[in-house]
Amino acid sequence: MKKWLITKLGGFADIDDAINSIEDSEDKHKILTLAVENLYNTISKDDILTQIDGDMYVKGKPVDNAIRKVLIAEAENFKKSRLWSMLQDDIKYQSNKKMYIDSVNIDDLIAGKLWLLILDTLKTRLNSLQKGSGKFNTTA
Repeated sequence: MKKWLITKLGGFADIDDAINSIEDSEDKHKILTLAVENLYNTISKDDILTQIDGDMYVKGKPVDNAIRKVLIAEAENFKKSRLWSMLQDDIKYQSNKKMYIDSVNIDDLIAGKLWLLILDTLKTRLNSLQKGSGKFNTTA
C-alpha cells in the first residue's frame, strides 16, 4: 500500500525506480557517482585538468594564468629531467618483465600492457601541458 501511494503521488518507492526513471545518462552517472563516492575512488572528467573555450579548469574551477604558466614550465622541466627518463625506462622494464619473463597467463600480458598504457597516458598529458593546453590529447 505504501509503495502504491508513493508511486501515485509521483514519487519513487525505491532507488532502482528512481535510477531507471533518469533518461539522461550523464545525469544518471552524476547521481550514481555521488551515491558511491564515499565507497570508491570516484574521479570524473570534471575532476581532472580540462580545457573549455581556451581556459584550463581543475575540479570545475578555473586555473589562473600564473598557475597555468607554472604548470607549463613544470611539464617542460619534468619532460627534460633525468628522473622522467629513469621512470620511463623503469616502467618499460617492469612491463617487459611482466609480459615476457614472469608471464604465466594472459592476465600477465594484459598487466604489462596496462603499464605501457599508463606510461602513454603520462606522456600524452605532459606533451599537452608543455604546449599550454589543458586538453588531454592535443596537437596544438
